[in-house]
Amino acid sequence: MPTSRKTRKRQTATRKRSLSRGLGEQRGLGQLLLDTVENIIELMRHTQDPDRLKELNSKRIALSKEAGRLIDATLDASSAEYRSATFALEEAAGTIRGAIKGLEAVKDAILKAAKALELIVKVVSIA
Repeated sequence: MPTSRKTRKRQTATRKRSLSRGLGEQRGLGQLLLDTVENIIELMRHTQDPDRLKELNSKRIALSKEAGRLIDATLDASSAEYRSATFALEEAAGTIRGAIKGLEAVKDAILKAAKALELIVKVVSIA
């Protein structure tokens, strides 16, 4: 007994889409190194075990050093662009360090305010 089949129209993919299907974005070694360092840092944020944190941190440091070596090996350190980029990174790092110190100052202020609030609550509860 023959079965009736509905014929379906096959949607054709665009040429661009069909050529790229299954191929991920090609990433170079340097980008993969940096992505891995970022992933380790994210994992560190979620890790509570001090031993695992030490291990992850040592891996982060090692990968960061290798990324630096890769960059130094492939870039012309004498070019004006390299010097400009280096200066900009140093400037950014200084700004980031300042921001961290600022955040630490904000944290200290919050902790002091919380301590003062605790003392006020004690005084009010006594009265």
